[in-house]
Amino acid sequence: MSSTTTMRAPWPEVALLSLGLVSGIAAGRLGAESWATASAWLCIFSAIAAIVTVALSSMRSGTNLVALVLGSSAAVWGVLWFFDHGDEPYIFSPIIVGYVGGGLALSSLLTLMYRVFVEATSGTS
Repeated sequence: MSSTTTMRAPWPEVALLSLGLVSGIAAGRLGAESWATASAWLCIFSAIAAIVTVALSSMRSGTNLVALVLGSSAAVWGVLWFFDHGDEPYIFSPIIVGYVGGGLALSSLLTLMYRVFVEATSGTS
């Protein structure tokens, strides 16, 4: 793999954001609170991932792997914090760390999957 990479368009992130919006609307119509919460998390992660992808996709795979580990850790911490403090009225809560981490992890994961797919289909024989 070369040391320079091209920027990937964030179409998978936009598709996941659209899916989350449709899912959230359906959950609201059906009164499924847990489903609506999961849809909101998907929308937030996907929106942040779409923004982060612009810069992160042009970096090396090693950088994306580090971002995946850090982002996943931050997202798990954010979700756990949310479940412990979800009823408390914070305006600027530490959950923002989880939101950014989830977006970072999603962007990194999709970028790494894209690179594996592109290398597998490019036919380097």
